[in-house]
Order: sequence, then C-alpha cells, then structure tokens
Amino acid sequence: MNLTSNALLSLQGQNTDAKIAAVSDQAKSANQARALKTGQEFETMVLSAMLQSMFQGVGDTDGMFGGGEGEEAFKSFYTEAIAKQTALHGGIGISDAIQKQLLQLQEAKAAS
Repeated sequence: MNLTSNALLSLQGQNTDAKIAAVSDQAKSANQARALKTGQEFETMVLSAMLQSMFQGVGDTDGMFGGGEGEEAFKSFYTEAIAKQTALHGGIGISDAIQKQLLQLQEAKAAS
C-alpha cells in the first residue's frame, strides 16, 4: 500500500509540475503577444508622425487632379494606414527594440 501511495503522489506531483509549466508558458506567450502589439503600435505612431511631416511639404492639393478639401481631410488616415502596414510587415526596427525592453522589464519584475 505504501508503495502505491508513493507512486500515486509522485504522479500527482509530476502532473502538477506539468500544469504549472503549461500555465507559465501561457503567461510567457501572453506577455510576448502584448509586447509585440505594444511595439507595433508604438512603431506605427512614430512612422505616422514621420509620414505626416513628410507629406506637409507636398505641393498644392487643388487643381485639375487635386482632391481639394477631401484629400486634405483624409491624408492623415492614409499616412496612418501606410505606417500601420509598414510596422506589421517588419517596420524599421523600433518595434523589436520596444519588445525586447518590455520583456526585459517583465522578467526583472518577475524575478524580484
């Protein structure tokens, strides 16, 4: 009986360890997903600001082929869409740096 009880406790302990490891892996994945999203959002914001300042110097929107006030109103949406797609498809490296820093801060917080 004692041997069976020890074997059962050992199996329960292993099962508990496996569950704890699975929860830990899920938490790490969730942290990585949040860091990825935050990094991409920050890079989108930076790229959007850069693109908007770049388009400020682009000539007159009036004329035969100009979009007039409508073009001017939607220019910010256009630049933000370009920035978002750029960030989602690799970006310029800002997102990677932000992700690394966020994960390092989370690991340091978890260690303390």
